[in-house]
Amino acid sequence: MKITFLETPFGQVPVIDFLKTLSNKDRACILAALKNVEELGFGSPRVQFKKLSNDLWEIKICGETQGYSFLFRYVLDSLIG
Repeated sequence: MKITFLETPFGQVPVIDFLKTLSNKDRACILAALKNVEELGFGSPRVQFKKLSNDLWEIKICGETQGYSFLFRYVLDSLIG
């Protein structure tokens, strides 16, 4: 499963911008969890998935200091967050 972050028409990637605001520990936890999602898909440890509608999902990831939620769409073999 490949994760692709949404890019605005102006070339900004809001998820990356958000990750830059986090502590190094939380950022590392989230990036490690996303790497696991790419490698293991929906069976990834320390990650919770919730289907919100036909094509909209929520992913919950526990960071070092708090939990984080991201919305994404599952498209063929990729995630768009």
